[in-house]
Amino acid sequence: FGRPVNIRHKLFSFTGPSNTVYDQVCVDYALQNDPNTWSPVLQLLNPEIPIHSTCRLALKLNRPVPFGLRSKLAFVHHIRPAALPGNNPQSGMSAVYEDGYAVAYVRTFGNYYVTIDTVPPLIQTSIKNGSDLSNAKNIQFTVTEKITSVNEVRAELNGKWLRFVRRGNTYTYTFDEHCPKGKNTLVIRALDENQNQSEKVITFTR
Repeated sequence: FGRPVNIRHKLFSFTGPSNTVYDQVCVDYALQNDPNTWSPVLQLLNPEIPIHSTCRLALKLNRPVPFGLRSKLAFVHHIRPAALPGNNPQSGMSAVYEDGYAVAYVRTFGNYYVTIDTVPPLIQTSIKNGSDLSNAKNIQFTVTEKITSVNEVRAELNGKWLRFVRRGNTYTYTFDEHCPKGKNTLVIRALDENQNQSEKVITFTR
């Protein structure tokens, strides 16, 4: 491994340990102003070059961020799935506010810019309020997040935690003794990395 990575510019900084990359590379970058983003758009190398260690990326904010929105900063990072073999494509991650910069720790080169994330995760299910599920075998719902990642999903049946099995974005509960006969209320809450929360309440008969 080579020397530590330490790139400093008035609009961004990128720092990492000596084992950041597997070989010597010429670190090139480009910055582009975009009035629709909260920072310049940074192109740092390309995502086909792997990063071995987590690195600190700071992007200068191009306008003041209201205090109430400083906890909602996020890096948008679009790369093709093929550029991350064995992983899901990244779309973004939460960032923290530090003296006029948005800061996060990244594991991929590529394209980055800052946005404000106030949109909660989306909870979807085919079950409607008042449904009769006496002949159903399970309950399923999906949770998706547009910008960052889903940080927590919690389901409660009649006020008590209920275990759902996750597979990808789908959560499944197979009926057992924890769901009594009669009328029931299921409350699903989902939280993303920026603490945006969504809630869905479903009543059904078992």
